[in-house]
Amino acid sequence: MKRHIFLFAFFTLLATALHPQNQQWSGKLTLPKENWLPAEPIIATLEFTNNSKTSIPFKWSGDFFIDRNPEACIQKDIPYVSAPPPMPGSVKTKNEIPKEIPGTIRRIDANLSRACSKKMEQLYSPGKHEICIKLKGLKGYYDESCVEYEIVNPTGVDKQAYEFIKAQIIEPDKWLEQYSEKEEESIRHAVLSKYPTSTYAGYVLCNGRSQFNDAVGYLQRAEKSRGERKNCKSEVETLLAQGPRLDTAQSYLINGSDFAYYDVLRSIVSWKLALLGKYDESRTECNKVIASNKSPIEVERCKEFIAYMEQKGYLKK
Repeated sequence: MKRHIFLFAFFTLLATALHPQNQQWSGKLTLPKENWLPAEPIIATLEFTNNSKTSIPFKWSGDFFIDRNPEACIQKDIPYVSAPPPMPGSVKTKNEIPKEIPGTIRRIDANLSRACSKKMEQLYSPGKHEICIKLKGLKGYYDESCVEYEIVNPTGVDKQAYEFIKAQIIEPDKWLEQYSEKEEESIRHAVLSKYPTSTYAGYVLCNGRSQFNDAVGYLQRAEKSRGERKNCKSEVETLLAQGPRLDTAQSYLINGSDFAYYDVLRSIVSWKLALLGKYDESRTECNKVIASNKSPIEVERCKEFIAYMEQKGYLKK
């Protein structure tokens, strides 16, 4: 009998320890803006905080719900951009996920258009909506965060671009995922060339943004090529070829529309300027990202990038 009581108590404590609810990772869902256009990728930030008193691994699972519909969005793949590296002070043992110290905040991006790809009609119907994330543990949902947004009708050049997109494909909400054998024949390329200042063109410039999250790494690659006396110009040209052209991105920041990845585009401009040795201009662009504070992830990256350039002595006082 004592053995049974002991085993019951042991497994109860084990389940409690493993249950994410008791590990106290709380979640907060935010959007960079309230109004969105039809077919515009809806990008959110998920902010997780370790509210416990001990170091715990960063793990999470959850579902999105639109307008309190009891049926969750179906996620066939993970629609998230890679998160920043573990915070300083994280504890890691061999073959384990790093444990984050109490108070750690981790942020990741979520493309709600992909997460809710099976509920596009509901997600993009005109008017106001509420979308929620419910964090899931072993015993069900344990934390919820919601945010409101509104789908508005496009006007001006955005209307022209949207009408063009609708005329090209059956599912206009997936236009960014339409590929052609030749990029210059793709819908994305046509949108960028025909409607370069539209909101939709901005997403073309930042398509696949997960490629652009290592500004320090890019600068280090250029430095390494100089140190090894390789063809530095070739290395820099290779890095500059990633993502949008610098002049095109700069032009969009001046003349384009506001969109969810606006600060992402400015961050890209920042590290490309640094590759060209224009470090003070690079800092100026990053400071604009920090000042806007619309994208917490980009703010963190820009602070890290500026700190690195200061450490290397690239910046004027």
